[in-house]
Amino acid sequence: MENIDTTQVERRVQTALATPSDLSQDGIAEISSALRQLLADVFALFLKTRGTSCPSKGRFSCQSALLWRS
Repeated sequence: MENIDTTQVERRVQTALATPSDLSQDGIAEISSALRQLLADVFALFLKTRGTSCPSKGRFSCQSALLWRS
């Protein structure tokens, strides 16, 4: 087995993860916050509607009832 220099591996990982961007730190935080909220909403909608099955006769017949049912 070869001896692997951990500092060299860490440097390669940091270089690979360093993505250039023209966004400020505030912009990154704002986008992250919005995406986090969107993901939470999508997950809540998934939990609310999982395990249900509806006949698909009319246009949006099942989706509307499931989305607004509490």
